[in-house]
Amino acid sequence: MRPESNILVALLLGILAFASPARAQQPAPRPTPNLAQWRAYHERLVDVASQLAPQSSLVDLLQPMLALAETRGRTGDAAEESRSVLLAVAFYVNGWPISAVVPEARAWPSPARRTIVLRGRGDLAQHFTVSALIAAMAGEPLAAMIGLYKELRDARGGSGFSFSDLAADRAGTIFGQVAGTSDESAHQLHRKVAAGLTEDAMMPAIAGLPDNLSEAELTRRFGGVGGAAYNTLVAEIDARVGRLPLFR
Repeated sequence: MRPESNILVALLLGILAFASPARAQQPAPRPTPNLAQWRAYHERLVDVASQLAPQSSLVDLLQPMLALAETRGRTGDAAEESRSVLLAVAFYVNGWPISAVVPEARAWPSPARRTIVLRGRGDLAQHFTVSALIAAMAGEPLAAMIGLYKELRDARGGSGFSFSDLAADRAGTIFGQVAGTSDESAHQLHRKVAAGLTEDAMMPAIAGLPDNLSEAELTRRFGGVGGAAYNTLVAEIDARVGRLPLFR
């Protein structure tokens, strides 16, 4: 894995070990992971991946996974089921081995590799799923902070600051909050997904959002992070996210 991926996986390991569920008000040790639950979603992912095209939309992966979460959640903790879905999906989409958080998974079947995209882009699917997982496990502030840190890091020598990636981060964060905050919100999300999930329902349009900005260009055009022009564009992104049918 890339060094950046190693950092994110280490962070997620810490969240899984110590962070409270998103609905909690104070940090508290999380319960022992339900390996049977995680394996059920891993095996469902293996089955779904085998039926996907070499390049497939994130929708085509999430919909059947959340359908299983709704079925299992009827007699248990629907939010916890959703968090297990997001764990399996985020690690798969980003190409991380699930054994990094579940050592027992070394003996589990391996899913077929597919390129998962959102708005036709693999990086947007990666940003969306990581932000969703972090928000579901640890809440919105941490997810937002990590998403912004990633973009600033890219602006200083990576692929450049991307407002499209930031839009995926913010949409994924809301998705994770809704999926993992409470049983009621999880059930509502599951029902909406079952009724028909599209990219337009969960990810805002990225038309007009600048990408590949160096740190100098970000400062020149938008006043840097927190500048007036930057804040105006982020407010527009948040407005786009707020209009998404899945979150209304």
